[in-house]
Amino acid sequence: MNLVAFAAGAVEPRTGPAKVAWDVTYRCNLRCRHCHLWQTKEHADLDTDEAMKLVSDLARIGTLHLSLSGGEPFLRADLLDLASHARDQGLTVGVNTNGTRLIVAEKARRACQAGIGTFFISLDGPDAETHNALRGAPHAFDSAIRAIDNLIEQRPSRSTKVFINTTVTRGNVDRLDEIVGLAREHGVDGMTMSVINDVDKYSPEAETSMSGSDTDGFSARLRKVTTDSGGLIPHSREYLDNFSTYLDRPNDLYKYRCVAGYSTALVHPDGEVYPCPVAFASMGNIRRKPFPEIWSSDQASEIRRRIKANQHPICWFDCIAPLSLLMHDLRHFRVHRLLDRRTLGHVLRRIAR
Repeated sequence: MNLVAFAAGAVEPRTGPAKVAWDVTYRCNLRCRHCHLWQTKEHADLDTDEAMKLVSDLARIGTLHLSLSGGEPFLRADLLDLASHARDQGLTVGVNTNGTRLIVAEKARRACQAGIGTFFISLDGPDAETHNALRGAPHAFDSAIRAIDNLIEQRPSRSTKVFINTTVTRGNVDRLDEIVGLAREHGVDGMTMSVINDVDKYSPEAETSMSGSDTDGFSARLRKVTTDSGGLIPHSREYLDNFSTYLDRPNDLYKYRCVAGYSTALVHPDGEVYPCPVAFASMGNIRRKPFPEIWSSDQASEIRRRIKANQHPICWFDCIAPLSLLMHDLRHFRVHRLLDRRTLGHVLRRIAR
């Protein structure tokens, strides 16, 4: 009902966000070239009591899914306790990780038992040379592969999903087919992709940027890789084709009304609440006000009105863009697009995760 109301033009949500992404810490043990969060010097992460209350508040207002990220989320000693609490509160839980803390089989087993339903392991190359160069650490590739194998071996059933997630950069765009082959070889459930986004929160190095690339060839390459993946890549063609739009004509993407701040929210490690990963305007801080009050505040409403009026920065992240595409189809009665099982199924799985 909330999504239908949004498609019809509503600004105020009737429930809490369907999905909340939570960067539980900015601490990280890698030095990725497309992200500068590891350079953050000051850390004021929510303590365990504050974090547990946030999870309870999200469940209370109807949130369906909690996505745990960072930094490297497994650097929080209480991460599995938070995941278990979220599961017990009725939330589904996903985690985005570089895999370095899951190279011990016992840790992978406990992570699977803690209530995490989907693991996204960052993998940006088909070999150590490519992946390690982008991730800034000599052990990154081996750790990611061991984490994937451990999780698949230790998961209690196929209902626990193991995905790889690839950030498409200048350094790996010509190796995507090989990454797909590696993913298939190790038996993962799927592979998600995002084009490198040039936003202040991440500030990628110029050498990794896709700006100035042959975007016509880029789109064709993405389509072929997706087709050849045999269903391993769940993204719709429209989502992938708009990688080039984001690089060449980002303002064209304003035609898709963004769901940020309505169906999604982001929480920073210090408790600051934003509508989306770009974090262009704060809705409030849970150390000063509980999340349900922030979500229904006048400040949040004003940010939603700005988003509806296209007064927000453009991004094209996998965590939000497919849902915006789905709402675009629904709002314009493009029912034939909604019947595209790949498009609809991917979006609903992203919400459920």
